[in-house]
Amino acid sequence: MGADGDSRAPPPAQRSSPRRSPFGGSLAPLAHSGRSARRSPGRPPGRALRTHAALALPGSARPRLPRAGRTRPLALAGAGGPDAARGSRGARAHREPAHAPRGARAGPGLPPGRSPRGPLAGRRPRPARSRGPVAGLLVQRPAAGRCARAAAAPPRGGGSRGLPARRERRRLAAPGRRRAAGAAPRRGKLLQGRPNHRPRPSALAVKSLYREHLDAVAQACAEALDVAAEAGERFEGVVFHAGTPRPYAFDDQFPPFRPVPHFARWVPLRGPGHALVWRRGAEPRLVRYAPRDFWEEPLAEPEHPYAEVLEVACADTPDAVRAAVGDASGLAYVGDDPAWAEALGLSAAAVGPRVLLAALDWQRATKTPYEVECVRRACALAARGHAAVRAGVARGLSERALHRSYLEALGALEHETPYPNIIAWDAMGAVLHYQSKRANPPSPGRTLLVDAGAQAFGYASDVTRTYAREDAHPVFCELLAGLEGLQRRLVAEVRPGRSFVDLHAASFRGVCELLCAYEVLTVSADEAYERGLAFPFYPHGLGHHLGLQVHDVGGQQVDPQGTRAEPPERFPWLRTTRPLAEGHVVTVEPGIYFIPLLLDPYREGEQAAAFNWSLIDVLAPLGGIRIEDDVLVARDGPEDLSRPHVP
Repeated sequence: MGADGDSRAPPPAQRSSPRRSPFGGSLAPLAHSGRSARRSPGRPPGRALRTHAALALPGSARPRLPRAGRTRPLALAGAGGPDAARGSRGARAHREPAHAPRGARAGPGLPPGRSPRGPLAGRRPRPARSRGPVAGLLVQRPAAGRCARAAAAPPRGGGSRGLPARRERRRLAAPGRRRAAGAAPRRGKLLQGRPNHRPRPSALAVKSLYREHLDAVAQACAEALDVAAEAGERFEGVVFHAGTPRPYAFDDQFPPFRPVPHFARWVPLRGPGHALVWRRGAEPRLVRYAPRDFWEEPLAEPEHPYAEVLEVACADTPDAVRAAVGDASGLAYVGDDPAWAEALGLSAAAVGPRVLLAALDWQRATKTPYEVECVRRACALAARGHAAVRAGVARGLSERALHRSYLEALGALEHETPYPNIIAWDAMGAVLHYQSKRANPPSPGRTLLVDAGAQAFGYASDVTRTYAREDAHPVFCELLAGLEGLQRRLVAEVRPGRSFVDLHAASFRGVCELLCAYEVLTVSADEAYERGLAFPFYPHGLGHHLGLQVHDVGGQQVDPQGTRAEPPERFPWLRTTRPLAEGHVVTVEPGIYFIPLLLDPYREGEQAAAFNWSLIDVLAPLGGIRIEDDVLVARDGPEDLSRPHVP
């Protein structure tokens, strides 16, 4: 159905328009040896203009070029720019042929036979090789209908402003030298790795959002107490405990600490021992644990207005924290340390009441505007890391080196990301939660899967992109482009009231259609869907709720009391079975993988004939494909929180 919902990949004509590169240029389609409308003046019909033959990583073989309109390389290539508009020497020299007479390159205002002064005076321009920050990699993007940019495609080998690649790299390293002092960056450009995104709210706006958020959380707690009271759990309030650190088994070393999420919803404090007391009809009160310690450095205060909004008391010992909490009679305890609650004088029945926790989980699935802004900021932060990874690919970095580049771009330590980064070359992309991060350079390095996020005030982002090099198998590139289009259509269906189980079923059917369209499966798409033949290629759910936890809570509840909607027998691994509602934030992440462990059982028996084993064996070393974005369910349509930041 193409744009109107068909899961099949659209025909090439619908996806042949250039797309804007995240690096400021255009992502032009690769030409092929057949007839092409893209040809230079004077070139006979039927002779295609090869525009990206130089985009190959060092040491790679001559790339195999897929059909035009199916794949687009990431390259620093753009449509002219200010230099072209002004007729600058660099743009002029690059546009004109190297064999032009000297007088022909004189430029406006100079008599024939005289060349312009400057670094290009009297010299022929050196042929430039096209080297983008992700040289040789293709990003699969469905066409966005921007046909007008086709005529503005840059000369072969040039940069985003029509400059030779060497000068282009210097320009990107110091963009301020090419702009007037105080001039705003051009729209659509990535300068110094900073992603485009909407302006962040001011500190005053964040404070206002946070104040409204606290009111909404207090209201949610009051409703949770009412639900618990109906089940016989009667409390006047709750003490939320950040938690107690615990060492590794039989050791005196501690793993990185993460606070209890129910506490973190109130305040973005790191570290253990804090407590927040909330009573019905009263303002929440925070007791901040700040131990006096010379063994470890005190944790830095977050750049957050919580202290301006909440009543805050400080204590330097656990006993002092409990003393500051005061009389806890009538309170429930939500935390991870029953002994701490017992020392506070609470009974066992008040520690983690089942129905109260279920009601709190139910409420957490609906995000406040403050929480949505936190996820949006986490997506913008993750974009820095993804841009650093793309830049490191051109240098042939290993998985481990790319991982370090990601952390450096975030300014984070490993334990400060919401989950361990997945950075996988080639076949390792088929390991769903691959964590090894090998130190050896990629070999052959034809595909790369990057699944990595960030945190902002305790809230997570979860973003995945897959890339393929020009010399990757054409069918793999087609599957990547098709899955990208399928994922976008699924994002558009994320609406209030929509069943997430139905969305997953639609994604499963879409994967079946892709596998059949490119002859990975040899049966019809309908038969593949009915027989479940896509299971070994797509062995996970479409997505999950996202928030304070990467796999956030409440996704399988159907009511505040904790009644669960079990996944259907056909899709037993679904994390989300709850109908979508306004304010939910979910991931949308279909995938196609070539996993020998799952495929091998199908090599024998009655199902074997439905698989194109010769093609599967060729594609298996390329690993897998996953495209993932974080999506807000809104009344007037879905908002993709991550795509504006991570192209």
